[in-house]
Amino acid sequence: MRLLDPDFRRDTSAVLELLTDEFLEIGTRGRHYDLVSIVKEMSRGRSQPVVVEDFEVRELYPTVMLCTYRTIGATGRAVYRSSVWVKRRGRWQMSFHQGTPIPDPWSSTS
Repeated sequence: MRLLDPDFRRDTSAVLELLTDEFLEIGTRGRHYDLVSIVKEMSRGRSQPVVVEDFEVRELYPTVMLCTYRTIGATGRAVYRSSVWVKRRGRWQMSFHQGTPIPDPWSSTS
């Protein structure tokens, strides 16, 4: 949840503690980010607060968890999100994250 906080995201050292060295993200527009690029993006401070709904954690292995949830941004944009967390040396870190936009049911698809 801290990684969704715009103020926390600007704290590079704090963010680095929560991400693995091999971190990979596939963003909502299909762009791929590695550890260096996502930390740089977060430090720019362009994110806005979001509402989190339907947060669930599933154990894939005792040291691997899958988190799934939905976010709603200030503009009403909804995104399905999933992240894989691994426990290493006694602490949890995110290894993978993906955001998938949820189509607006009222928008035209023609």
